[in-house]
Amino acid sequence: MTSLIIVAVVVVVVIIAILALVAGKGQPEQAADFPYDRRKFLLTAAERSLFGVLERAVQADYYIFTKVRVADLLYVKKGTEKRRGHQNRVNSKHIDFVLCDRDAMSPVLAIELDDSSHEAVERQTRDLFLDSAFAAAELPLLHVKARRSYDVSEVAKEIAAVVSAGTGRVGTGR
Repeated sequence: MTSLIIVAVVVVVVIIAILALVAGKGQPEQAADFPYDRRKFLLTAAERSLFGVLERAVQADYYIFTKVRVADLLYVKKGTEKRRGHQNRVNSKHIDFVLCDRDAMSPVLAIELDDSSHEAVERQTRDLFLDSAFAAAELPLLHVKARRSYDVSEVAKEIAAVVSAGTGRVGTGR
């Protein structure tokens, strides 16, 4: 009889433990369970500087978006061999700025701010890949070298020239 009571107690404890586990899985995670914190700024100081210049250069002609995923700008054509591999190459990359047509909200120009990090071999390899991908998609990619100051009218002229040309890789100060 004692062994029967012990078995019954063990079964009850196991059932309670299983019910507690199942009930706990339905609970939402608490904020304290996540290791994330908010970034103080969306843009670096250099990106913020160029953003201000772009705002003045394009005025009301285009919307300016920052830190846009390449996968939101380019897609891999259906039927492409190794399609998933090609998609994976763009999934984790972003472009610093994108100018979009105000009516159709379609991208007309991608802009990369080339700071000192673009001098690294890995970054140059990334840039060459993006240059080729954007050229293939016929979405111009403008490289702007990071500077202490920019001439707004020169930036406006360069944007107008690149947009009117329509395709290819172009750069300022490279």
